[in-house]
Amino acid sequence: MISFGALVRKALRLDPLVLIFAVGIALFGIHAIDLGMSETTPRPLAAIQWNYFLLGTAVMIGVGCVPYSRWVALGPLAWGALLVLLIGVAVAGTTVNGSRRWLSLGGFQFQPSEPMKTALILVLAKCLDRGEPVRTVGRWLPLLLFAVVPFGLVVRQPDLGTALMYVPIALAVLFIAGLPLRVVGSMFAAGIVLAFAAFRWFLHPYQRERIISTFFRENLADYEKAREGFQLLQSLRAVGLGGMRGNPDPEGTLSGSGALPESYNDFVFATVSENYGFVGASLLLAALLCLVLACFRVGFVCRDPAGKVICTGVGTLFAVQTLVNAGVALGVVPTTGIALPLVSSGGSALVAMMAALGLVLSVSVHPSSPLARGSME
Repeated sequence: MISFGALVRKALRLDPLVLIFAVGIALFGIHAIDLGMSETTPRPLAAIQWNYFLLGTAVMIGVGCVPYSRWVALGPLAWGALLVLLIGVAVAGTTVNGSRRWLSLGGFQFQPSEPMKTALILVLAKCLDRGEPVRTVGRWLPLLLFAVVPFGLVVRQPDLGTALMYVPIALAVLFIAGLPLRVVGSMFAAGIVLAFAAFRWFLHPYQRERIISTFFRENLADYEKAREGFQLLQSLRAVGLGGMRGNPDPEGTLSGSGALPESYNDFVFATVSENYGFVGASLLLAALLCLVLACFRVGFVCRDPAGKVICTGVGTLFAVQTLVNAGVALGVVPTTGIALPLVSSGGSALVAMMAALGLVLSVSVHPSSPLARGSME
């Protein structure tokens, strides 16, 4: 039994870089959400995000103080439970803006696809905790199915953006576990072929329109830009209005007037760019990059295979989501509903992301990592 004093001492030894960047970015996210709110915003989202920030911080520190081996042991159970919830979403989920992604429980909405990212990392860590190289098809194919199964369920919601996050997590983890580079390259090539096939036969019409409006927007007629490319057009306008140092008139911004759709969520990076300019947006990206590198640093010095998997998976998750969200706002990635980690509005996503960072903190403080300075187990 660990005493309260021992628990406090362990919390004080959590990796400071991960803590500082996580808390700082999340606090800035609350401010960014407030900038993106307008008179048409239905709820005080910044205040709601603040409550989730407090909960997420407590969860992050709490997860970090528990030996990560215990969380890894629970990985298969967590993955299975969330898989059941994803099936429940398909059967009786709540539909918002044409997508069925949430379960409603007593007025509280929960999005199982978000914590599934963390559960995927944990179940892969459990399967790879012995450090056996992943080189044969019989070894890596079953592991890849842990990502493919939830991918299929989330795609049907439809939420292609979130579903695609499972793939780079799994591939990054398998690569550091010994998957040959030629196999990774073959998977990437197969993915490109499947992407073209999906565009032709499987994507919804609005998803195809978003791809066309992103890569061929200069060839669209004005009425087409106002329909398929409206969100992207407004995002690019907001980024352009921000200039180098930001719009000097906060009252006259597109993000604050309601003219920029999802200015506090999917296009929160455009909101930051409009209000703080190229300099502010670059500093935000730099902070997120430092957080990613801090996660990779913890994994690099960890001697335990499961710890390496956790840090690699979490770092990859943050890196890919950041690149996709910023890419959408800048018009280099098709518009999709991917949140900017720790910044975009959304309670489930914020708490899930901070819980994932808690796993990295746990790796940093427990004795299998050289970063840990003693054990309180």
